[in-house]
Amino acid sequence: KPIPWKRGRLYMEKGTGFALAPPYFHGHDWPYLYPYSLPLYTENVIAVCTDKVLKNDRPNWPEDYKGLLIGNALGFDGYGGFAFRALVKSGEIFYDEEVGTKALVSAFLRGKFDCIMIDIKAYDSEINRLKFEHRDIDYIKTKKGSLIGIDHGYIGYSKAAREQGKYPFQFDFMQKFDSILYRMQKSGEIEQVVNNYFDNNF
Repeated sequence: KPIPWKRGRLYMEKGTGFALAPPYFHGHDWPYLYPYSLPLYTENVIAVCTDKVLKNDRPNWPEDYKGLLIGNALGFDGYGGFAFRALVKSGEIFYDEEVGTKALVSAFLRGKFDCIMIDIKAYDSEINRLKFEHRDIDYIKTKKGSLIGIDHGYIGYSKAAREQGKYPFQFDFMQKFDSILYRMQKSGEIEQVVNNYFDNNF
C-alpha cells in the first residue's frame, strides 16, 4: 500500500504496519525498524552540480562542498553521510529538499541548488526525459561531481509489530522473501527490473 513516507515510519514505530519498503539501513537511529531484508537494489549516489560550481574539481565529499546549497529528495535521508549531516547542522553547508526526484532535478536545472545528491541512474534517466519533453527550455549547464556513497534499499520490518505479536507469519515471510530475492539477484533478474523501472518511469 503506497503511503506518505512519514506516515510509513510512524506505522513502523507504533507497530501498525508489517514492513516498510524501501528504506536505507537505519539500525543505528531507527530502533523500531529491524530486521531488514537482503538488499533490494544498490544506488550509486553522486553530487551533481552546476558547471560553475565544478569549474574547479571538488573531489572530497563533503569538505569541498562547504558554503553551497545542496538539494535532496524528501525521504532519501540516508544520502550524504554523517559528516555531511554534521556540516548541515553546523551551518557550513546549506540544505533543502524537494518532494521526489523529478521535482528535485527540475528545481536544480532552474537554478535553485548549487548541487544535488542523487543516484546516477535516476539522474541520467530524469535529465534525458526533461530535455526531451522540454526542448525549448534553456537549462543550466551541469556536471557530475564526487561519488557520495553507495546505498542499498531494503524491506525493513516493524520491531514493534513483532513484539506485539501482530503478524505471527512475519518470520516465515522474511525467510521466503529473502530466498526468492537471492535467486533473482543471482540470475540478474533484479538488475533487469531496476533498469526497466528507470526506462519506463523517468
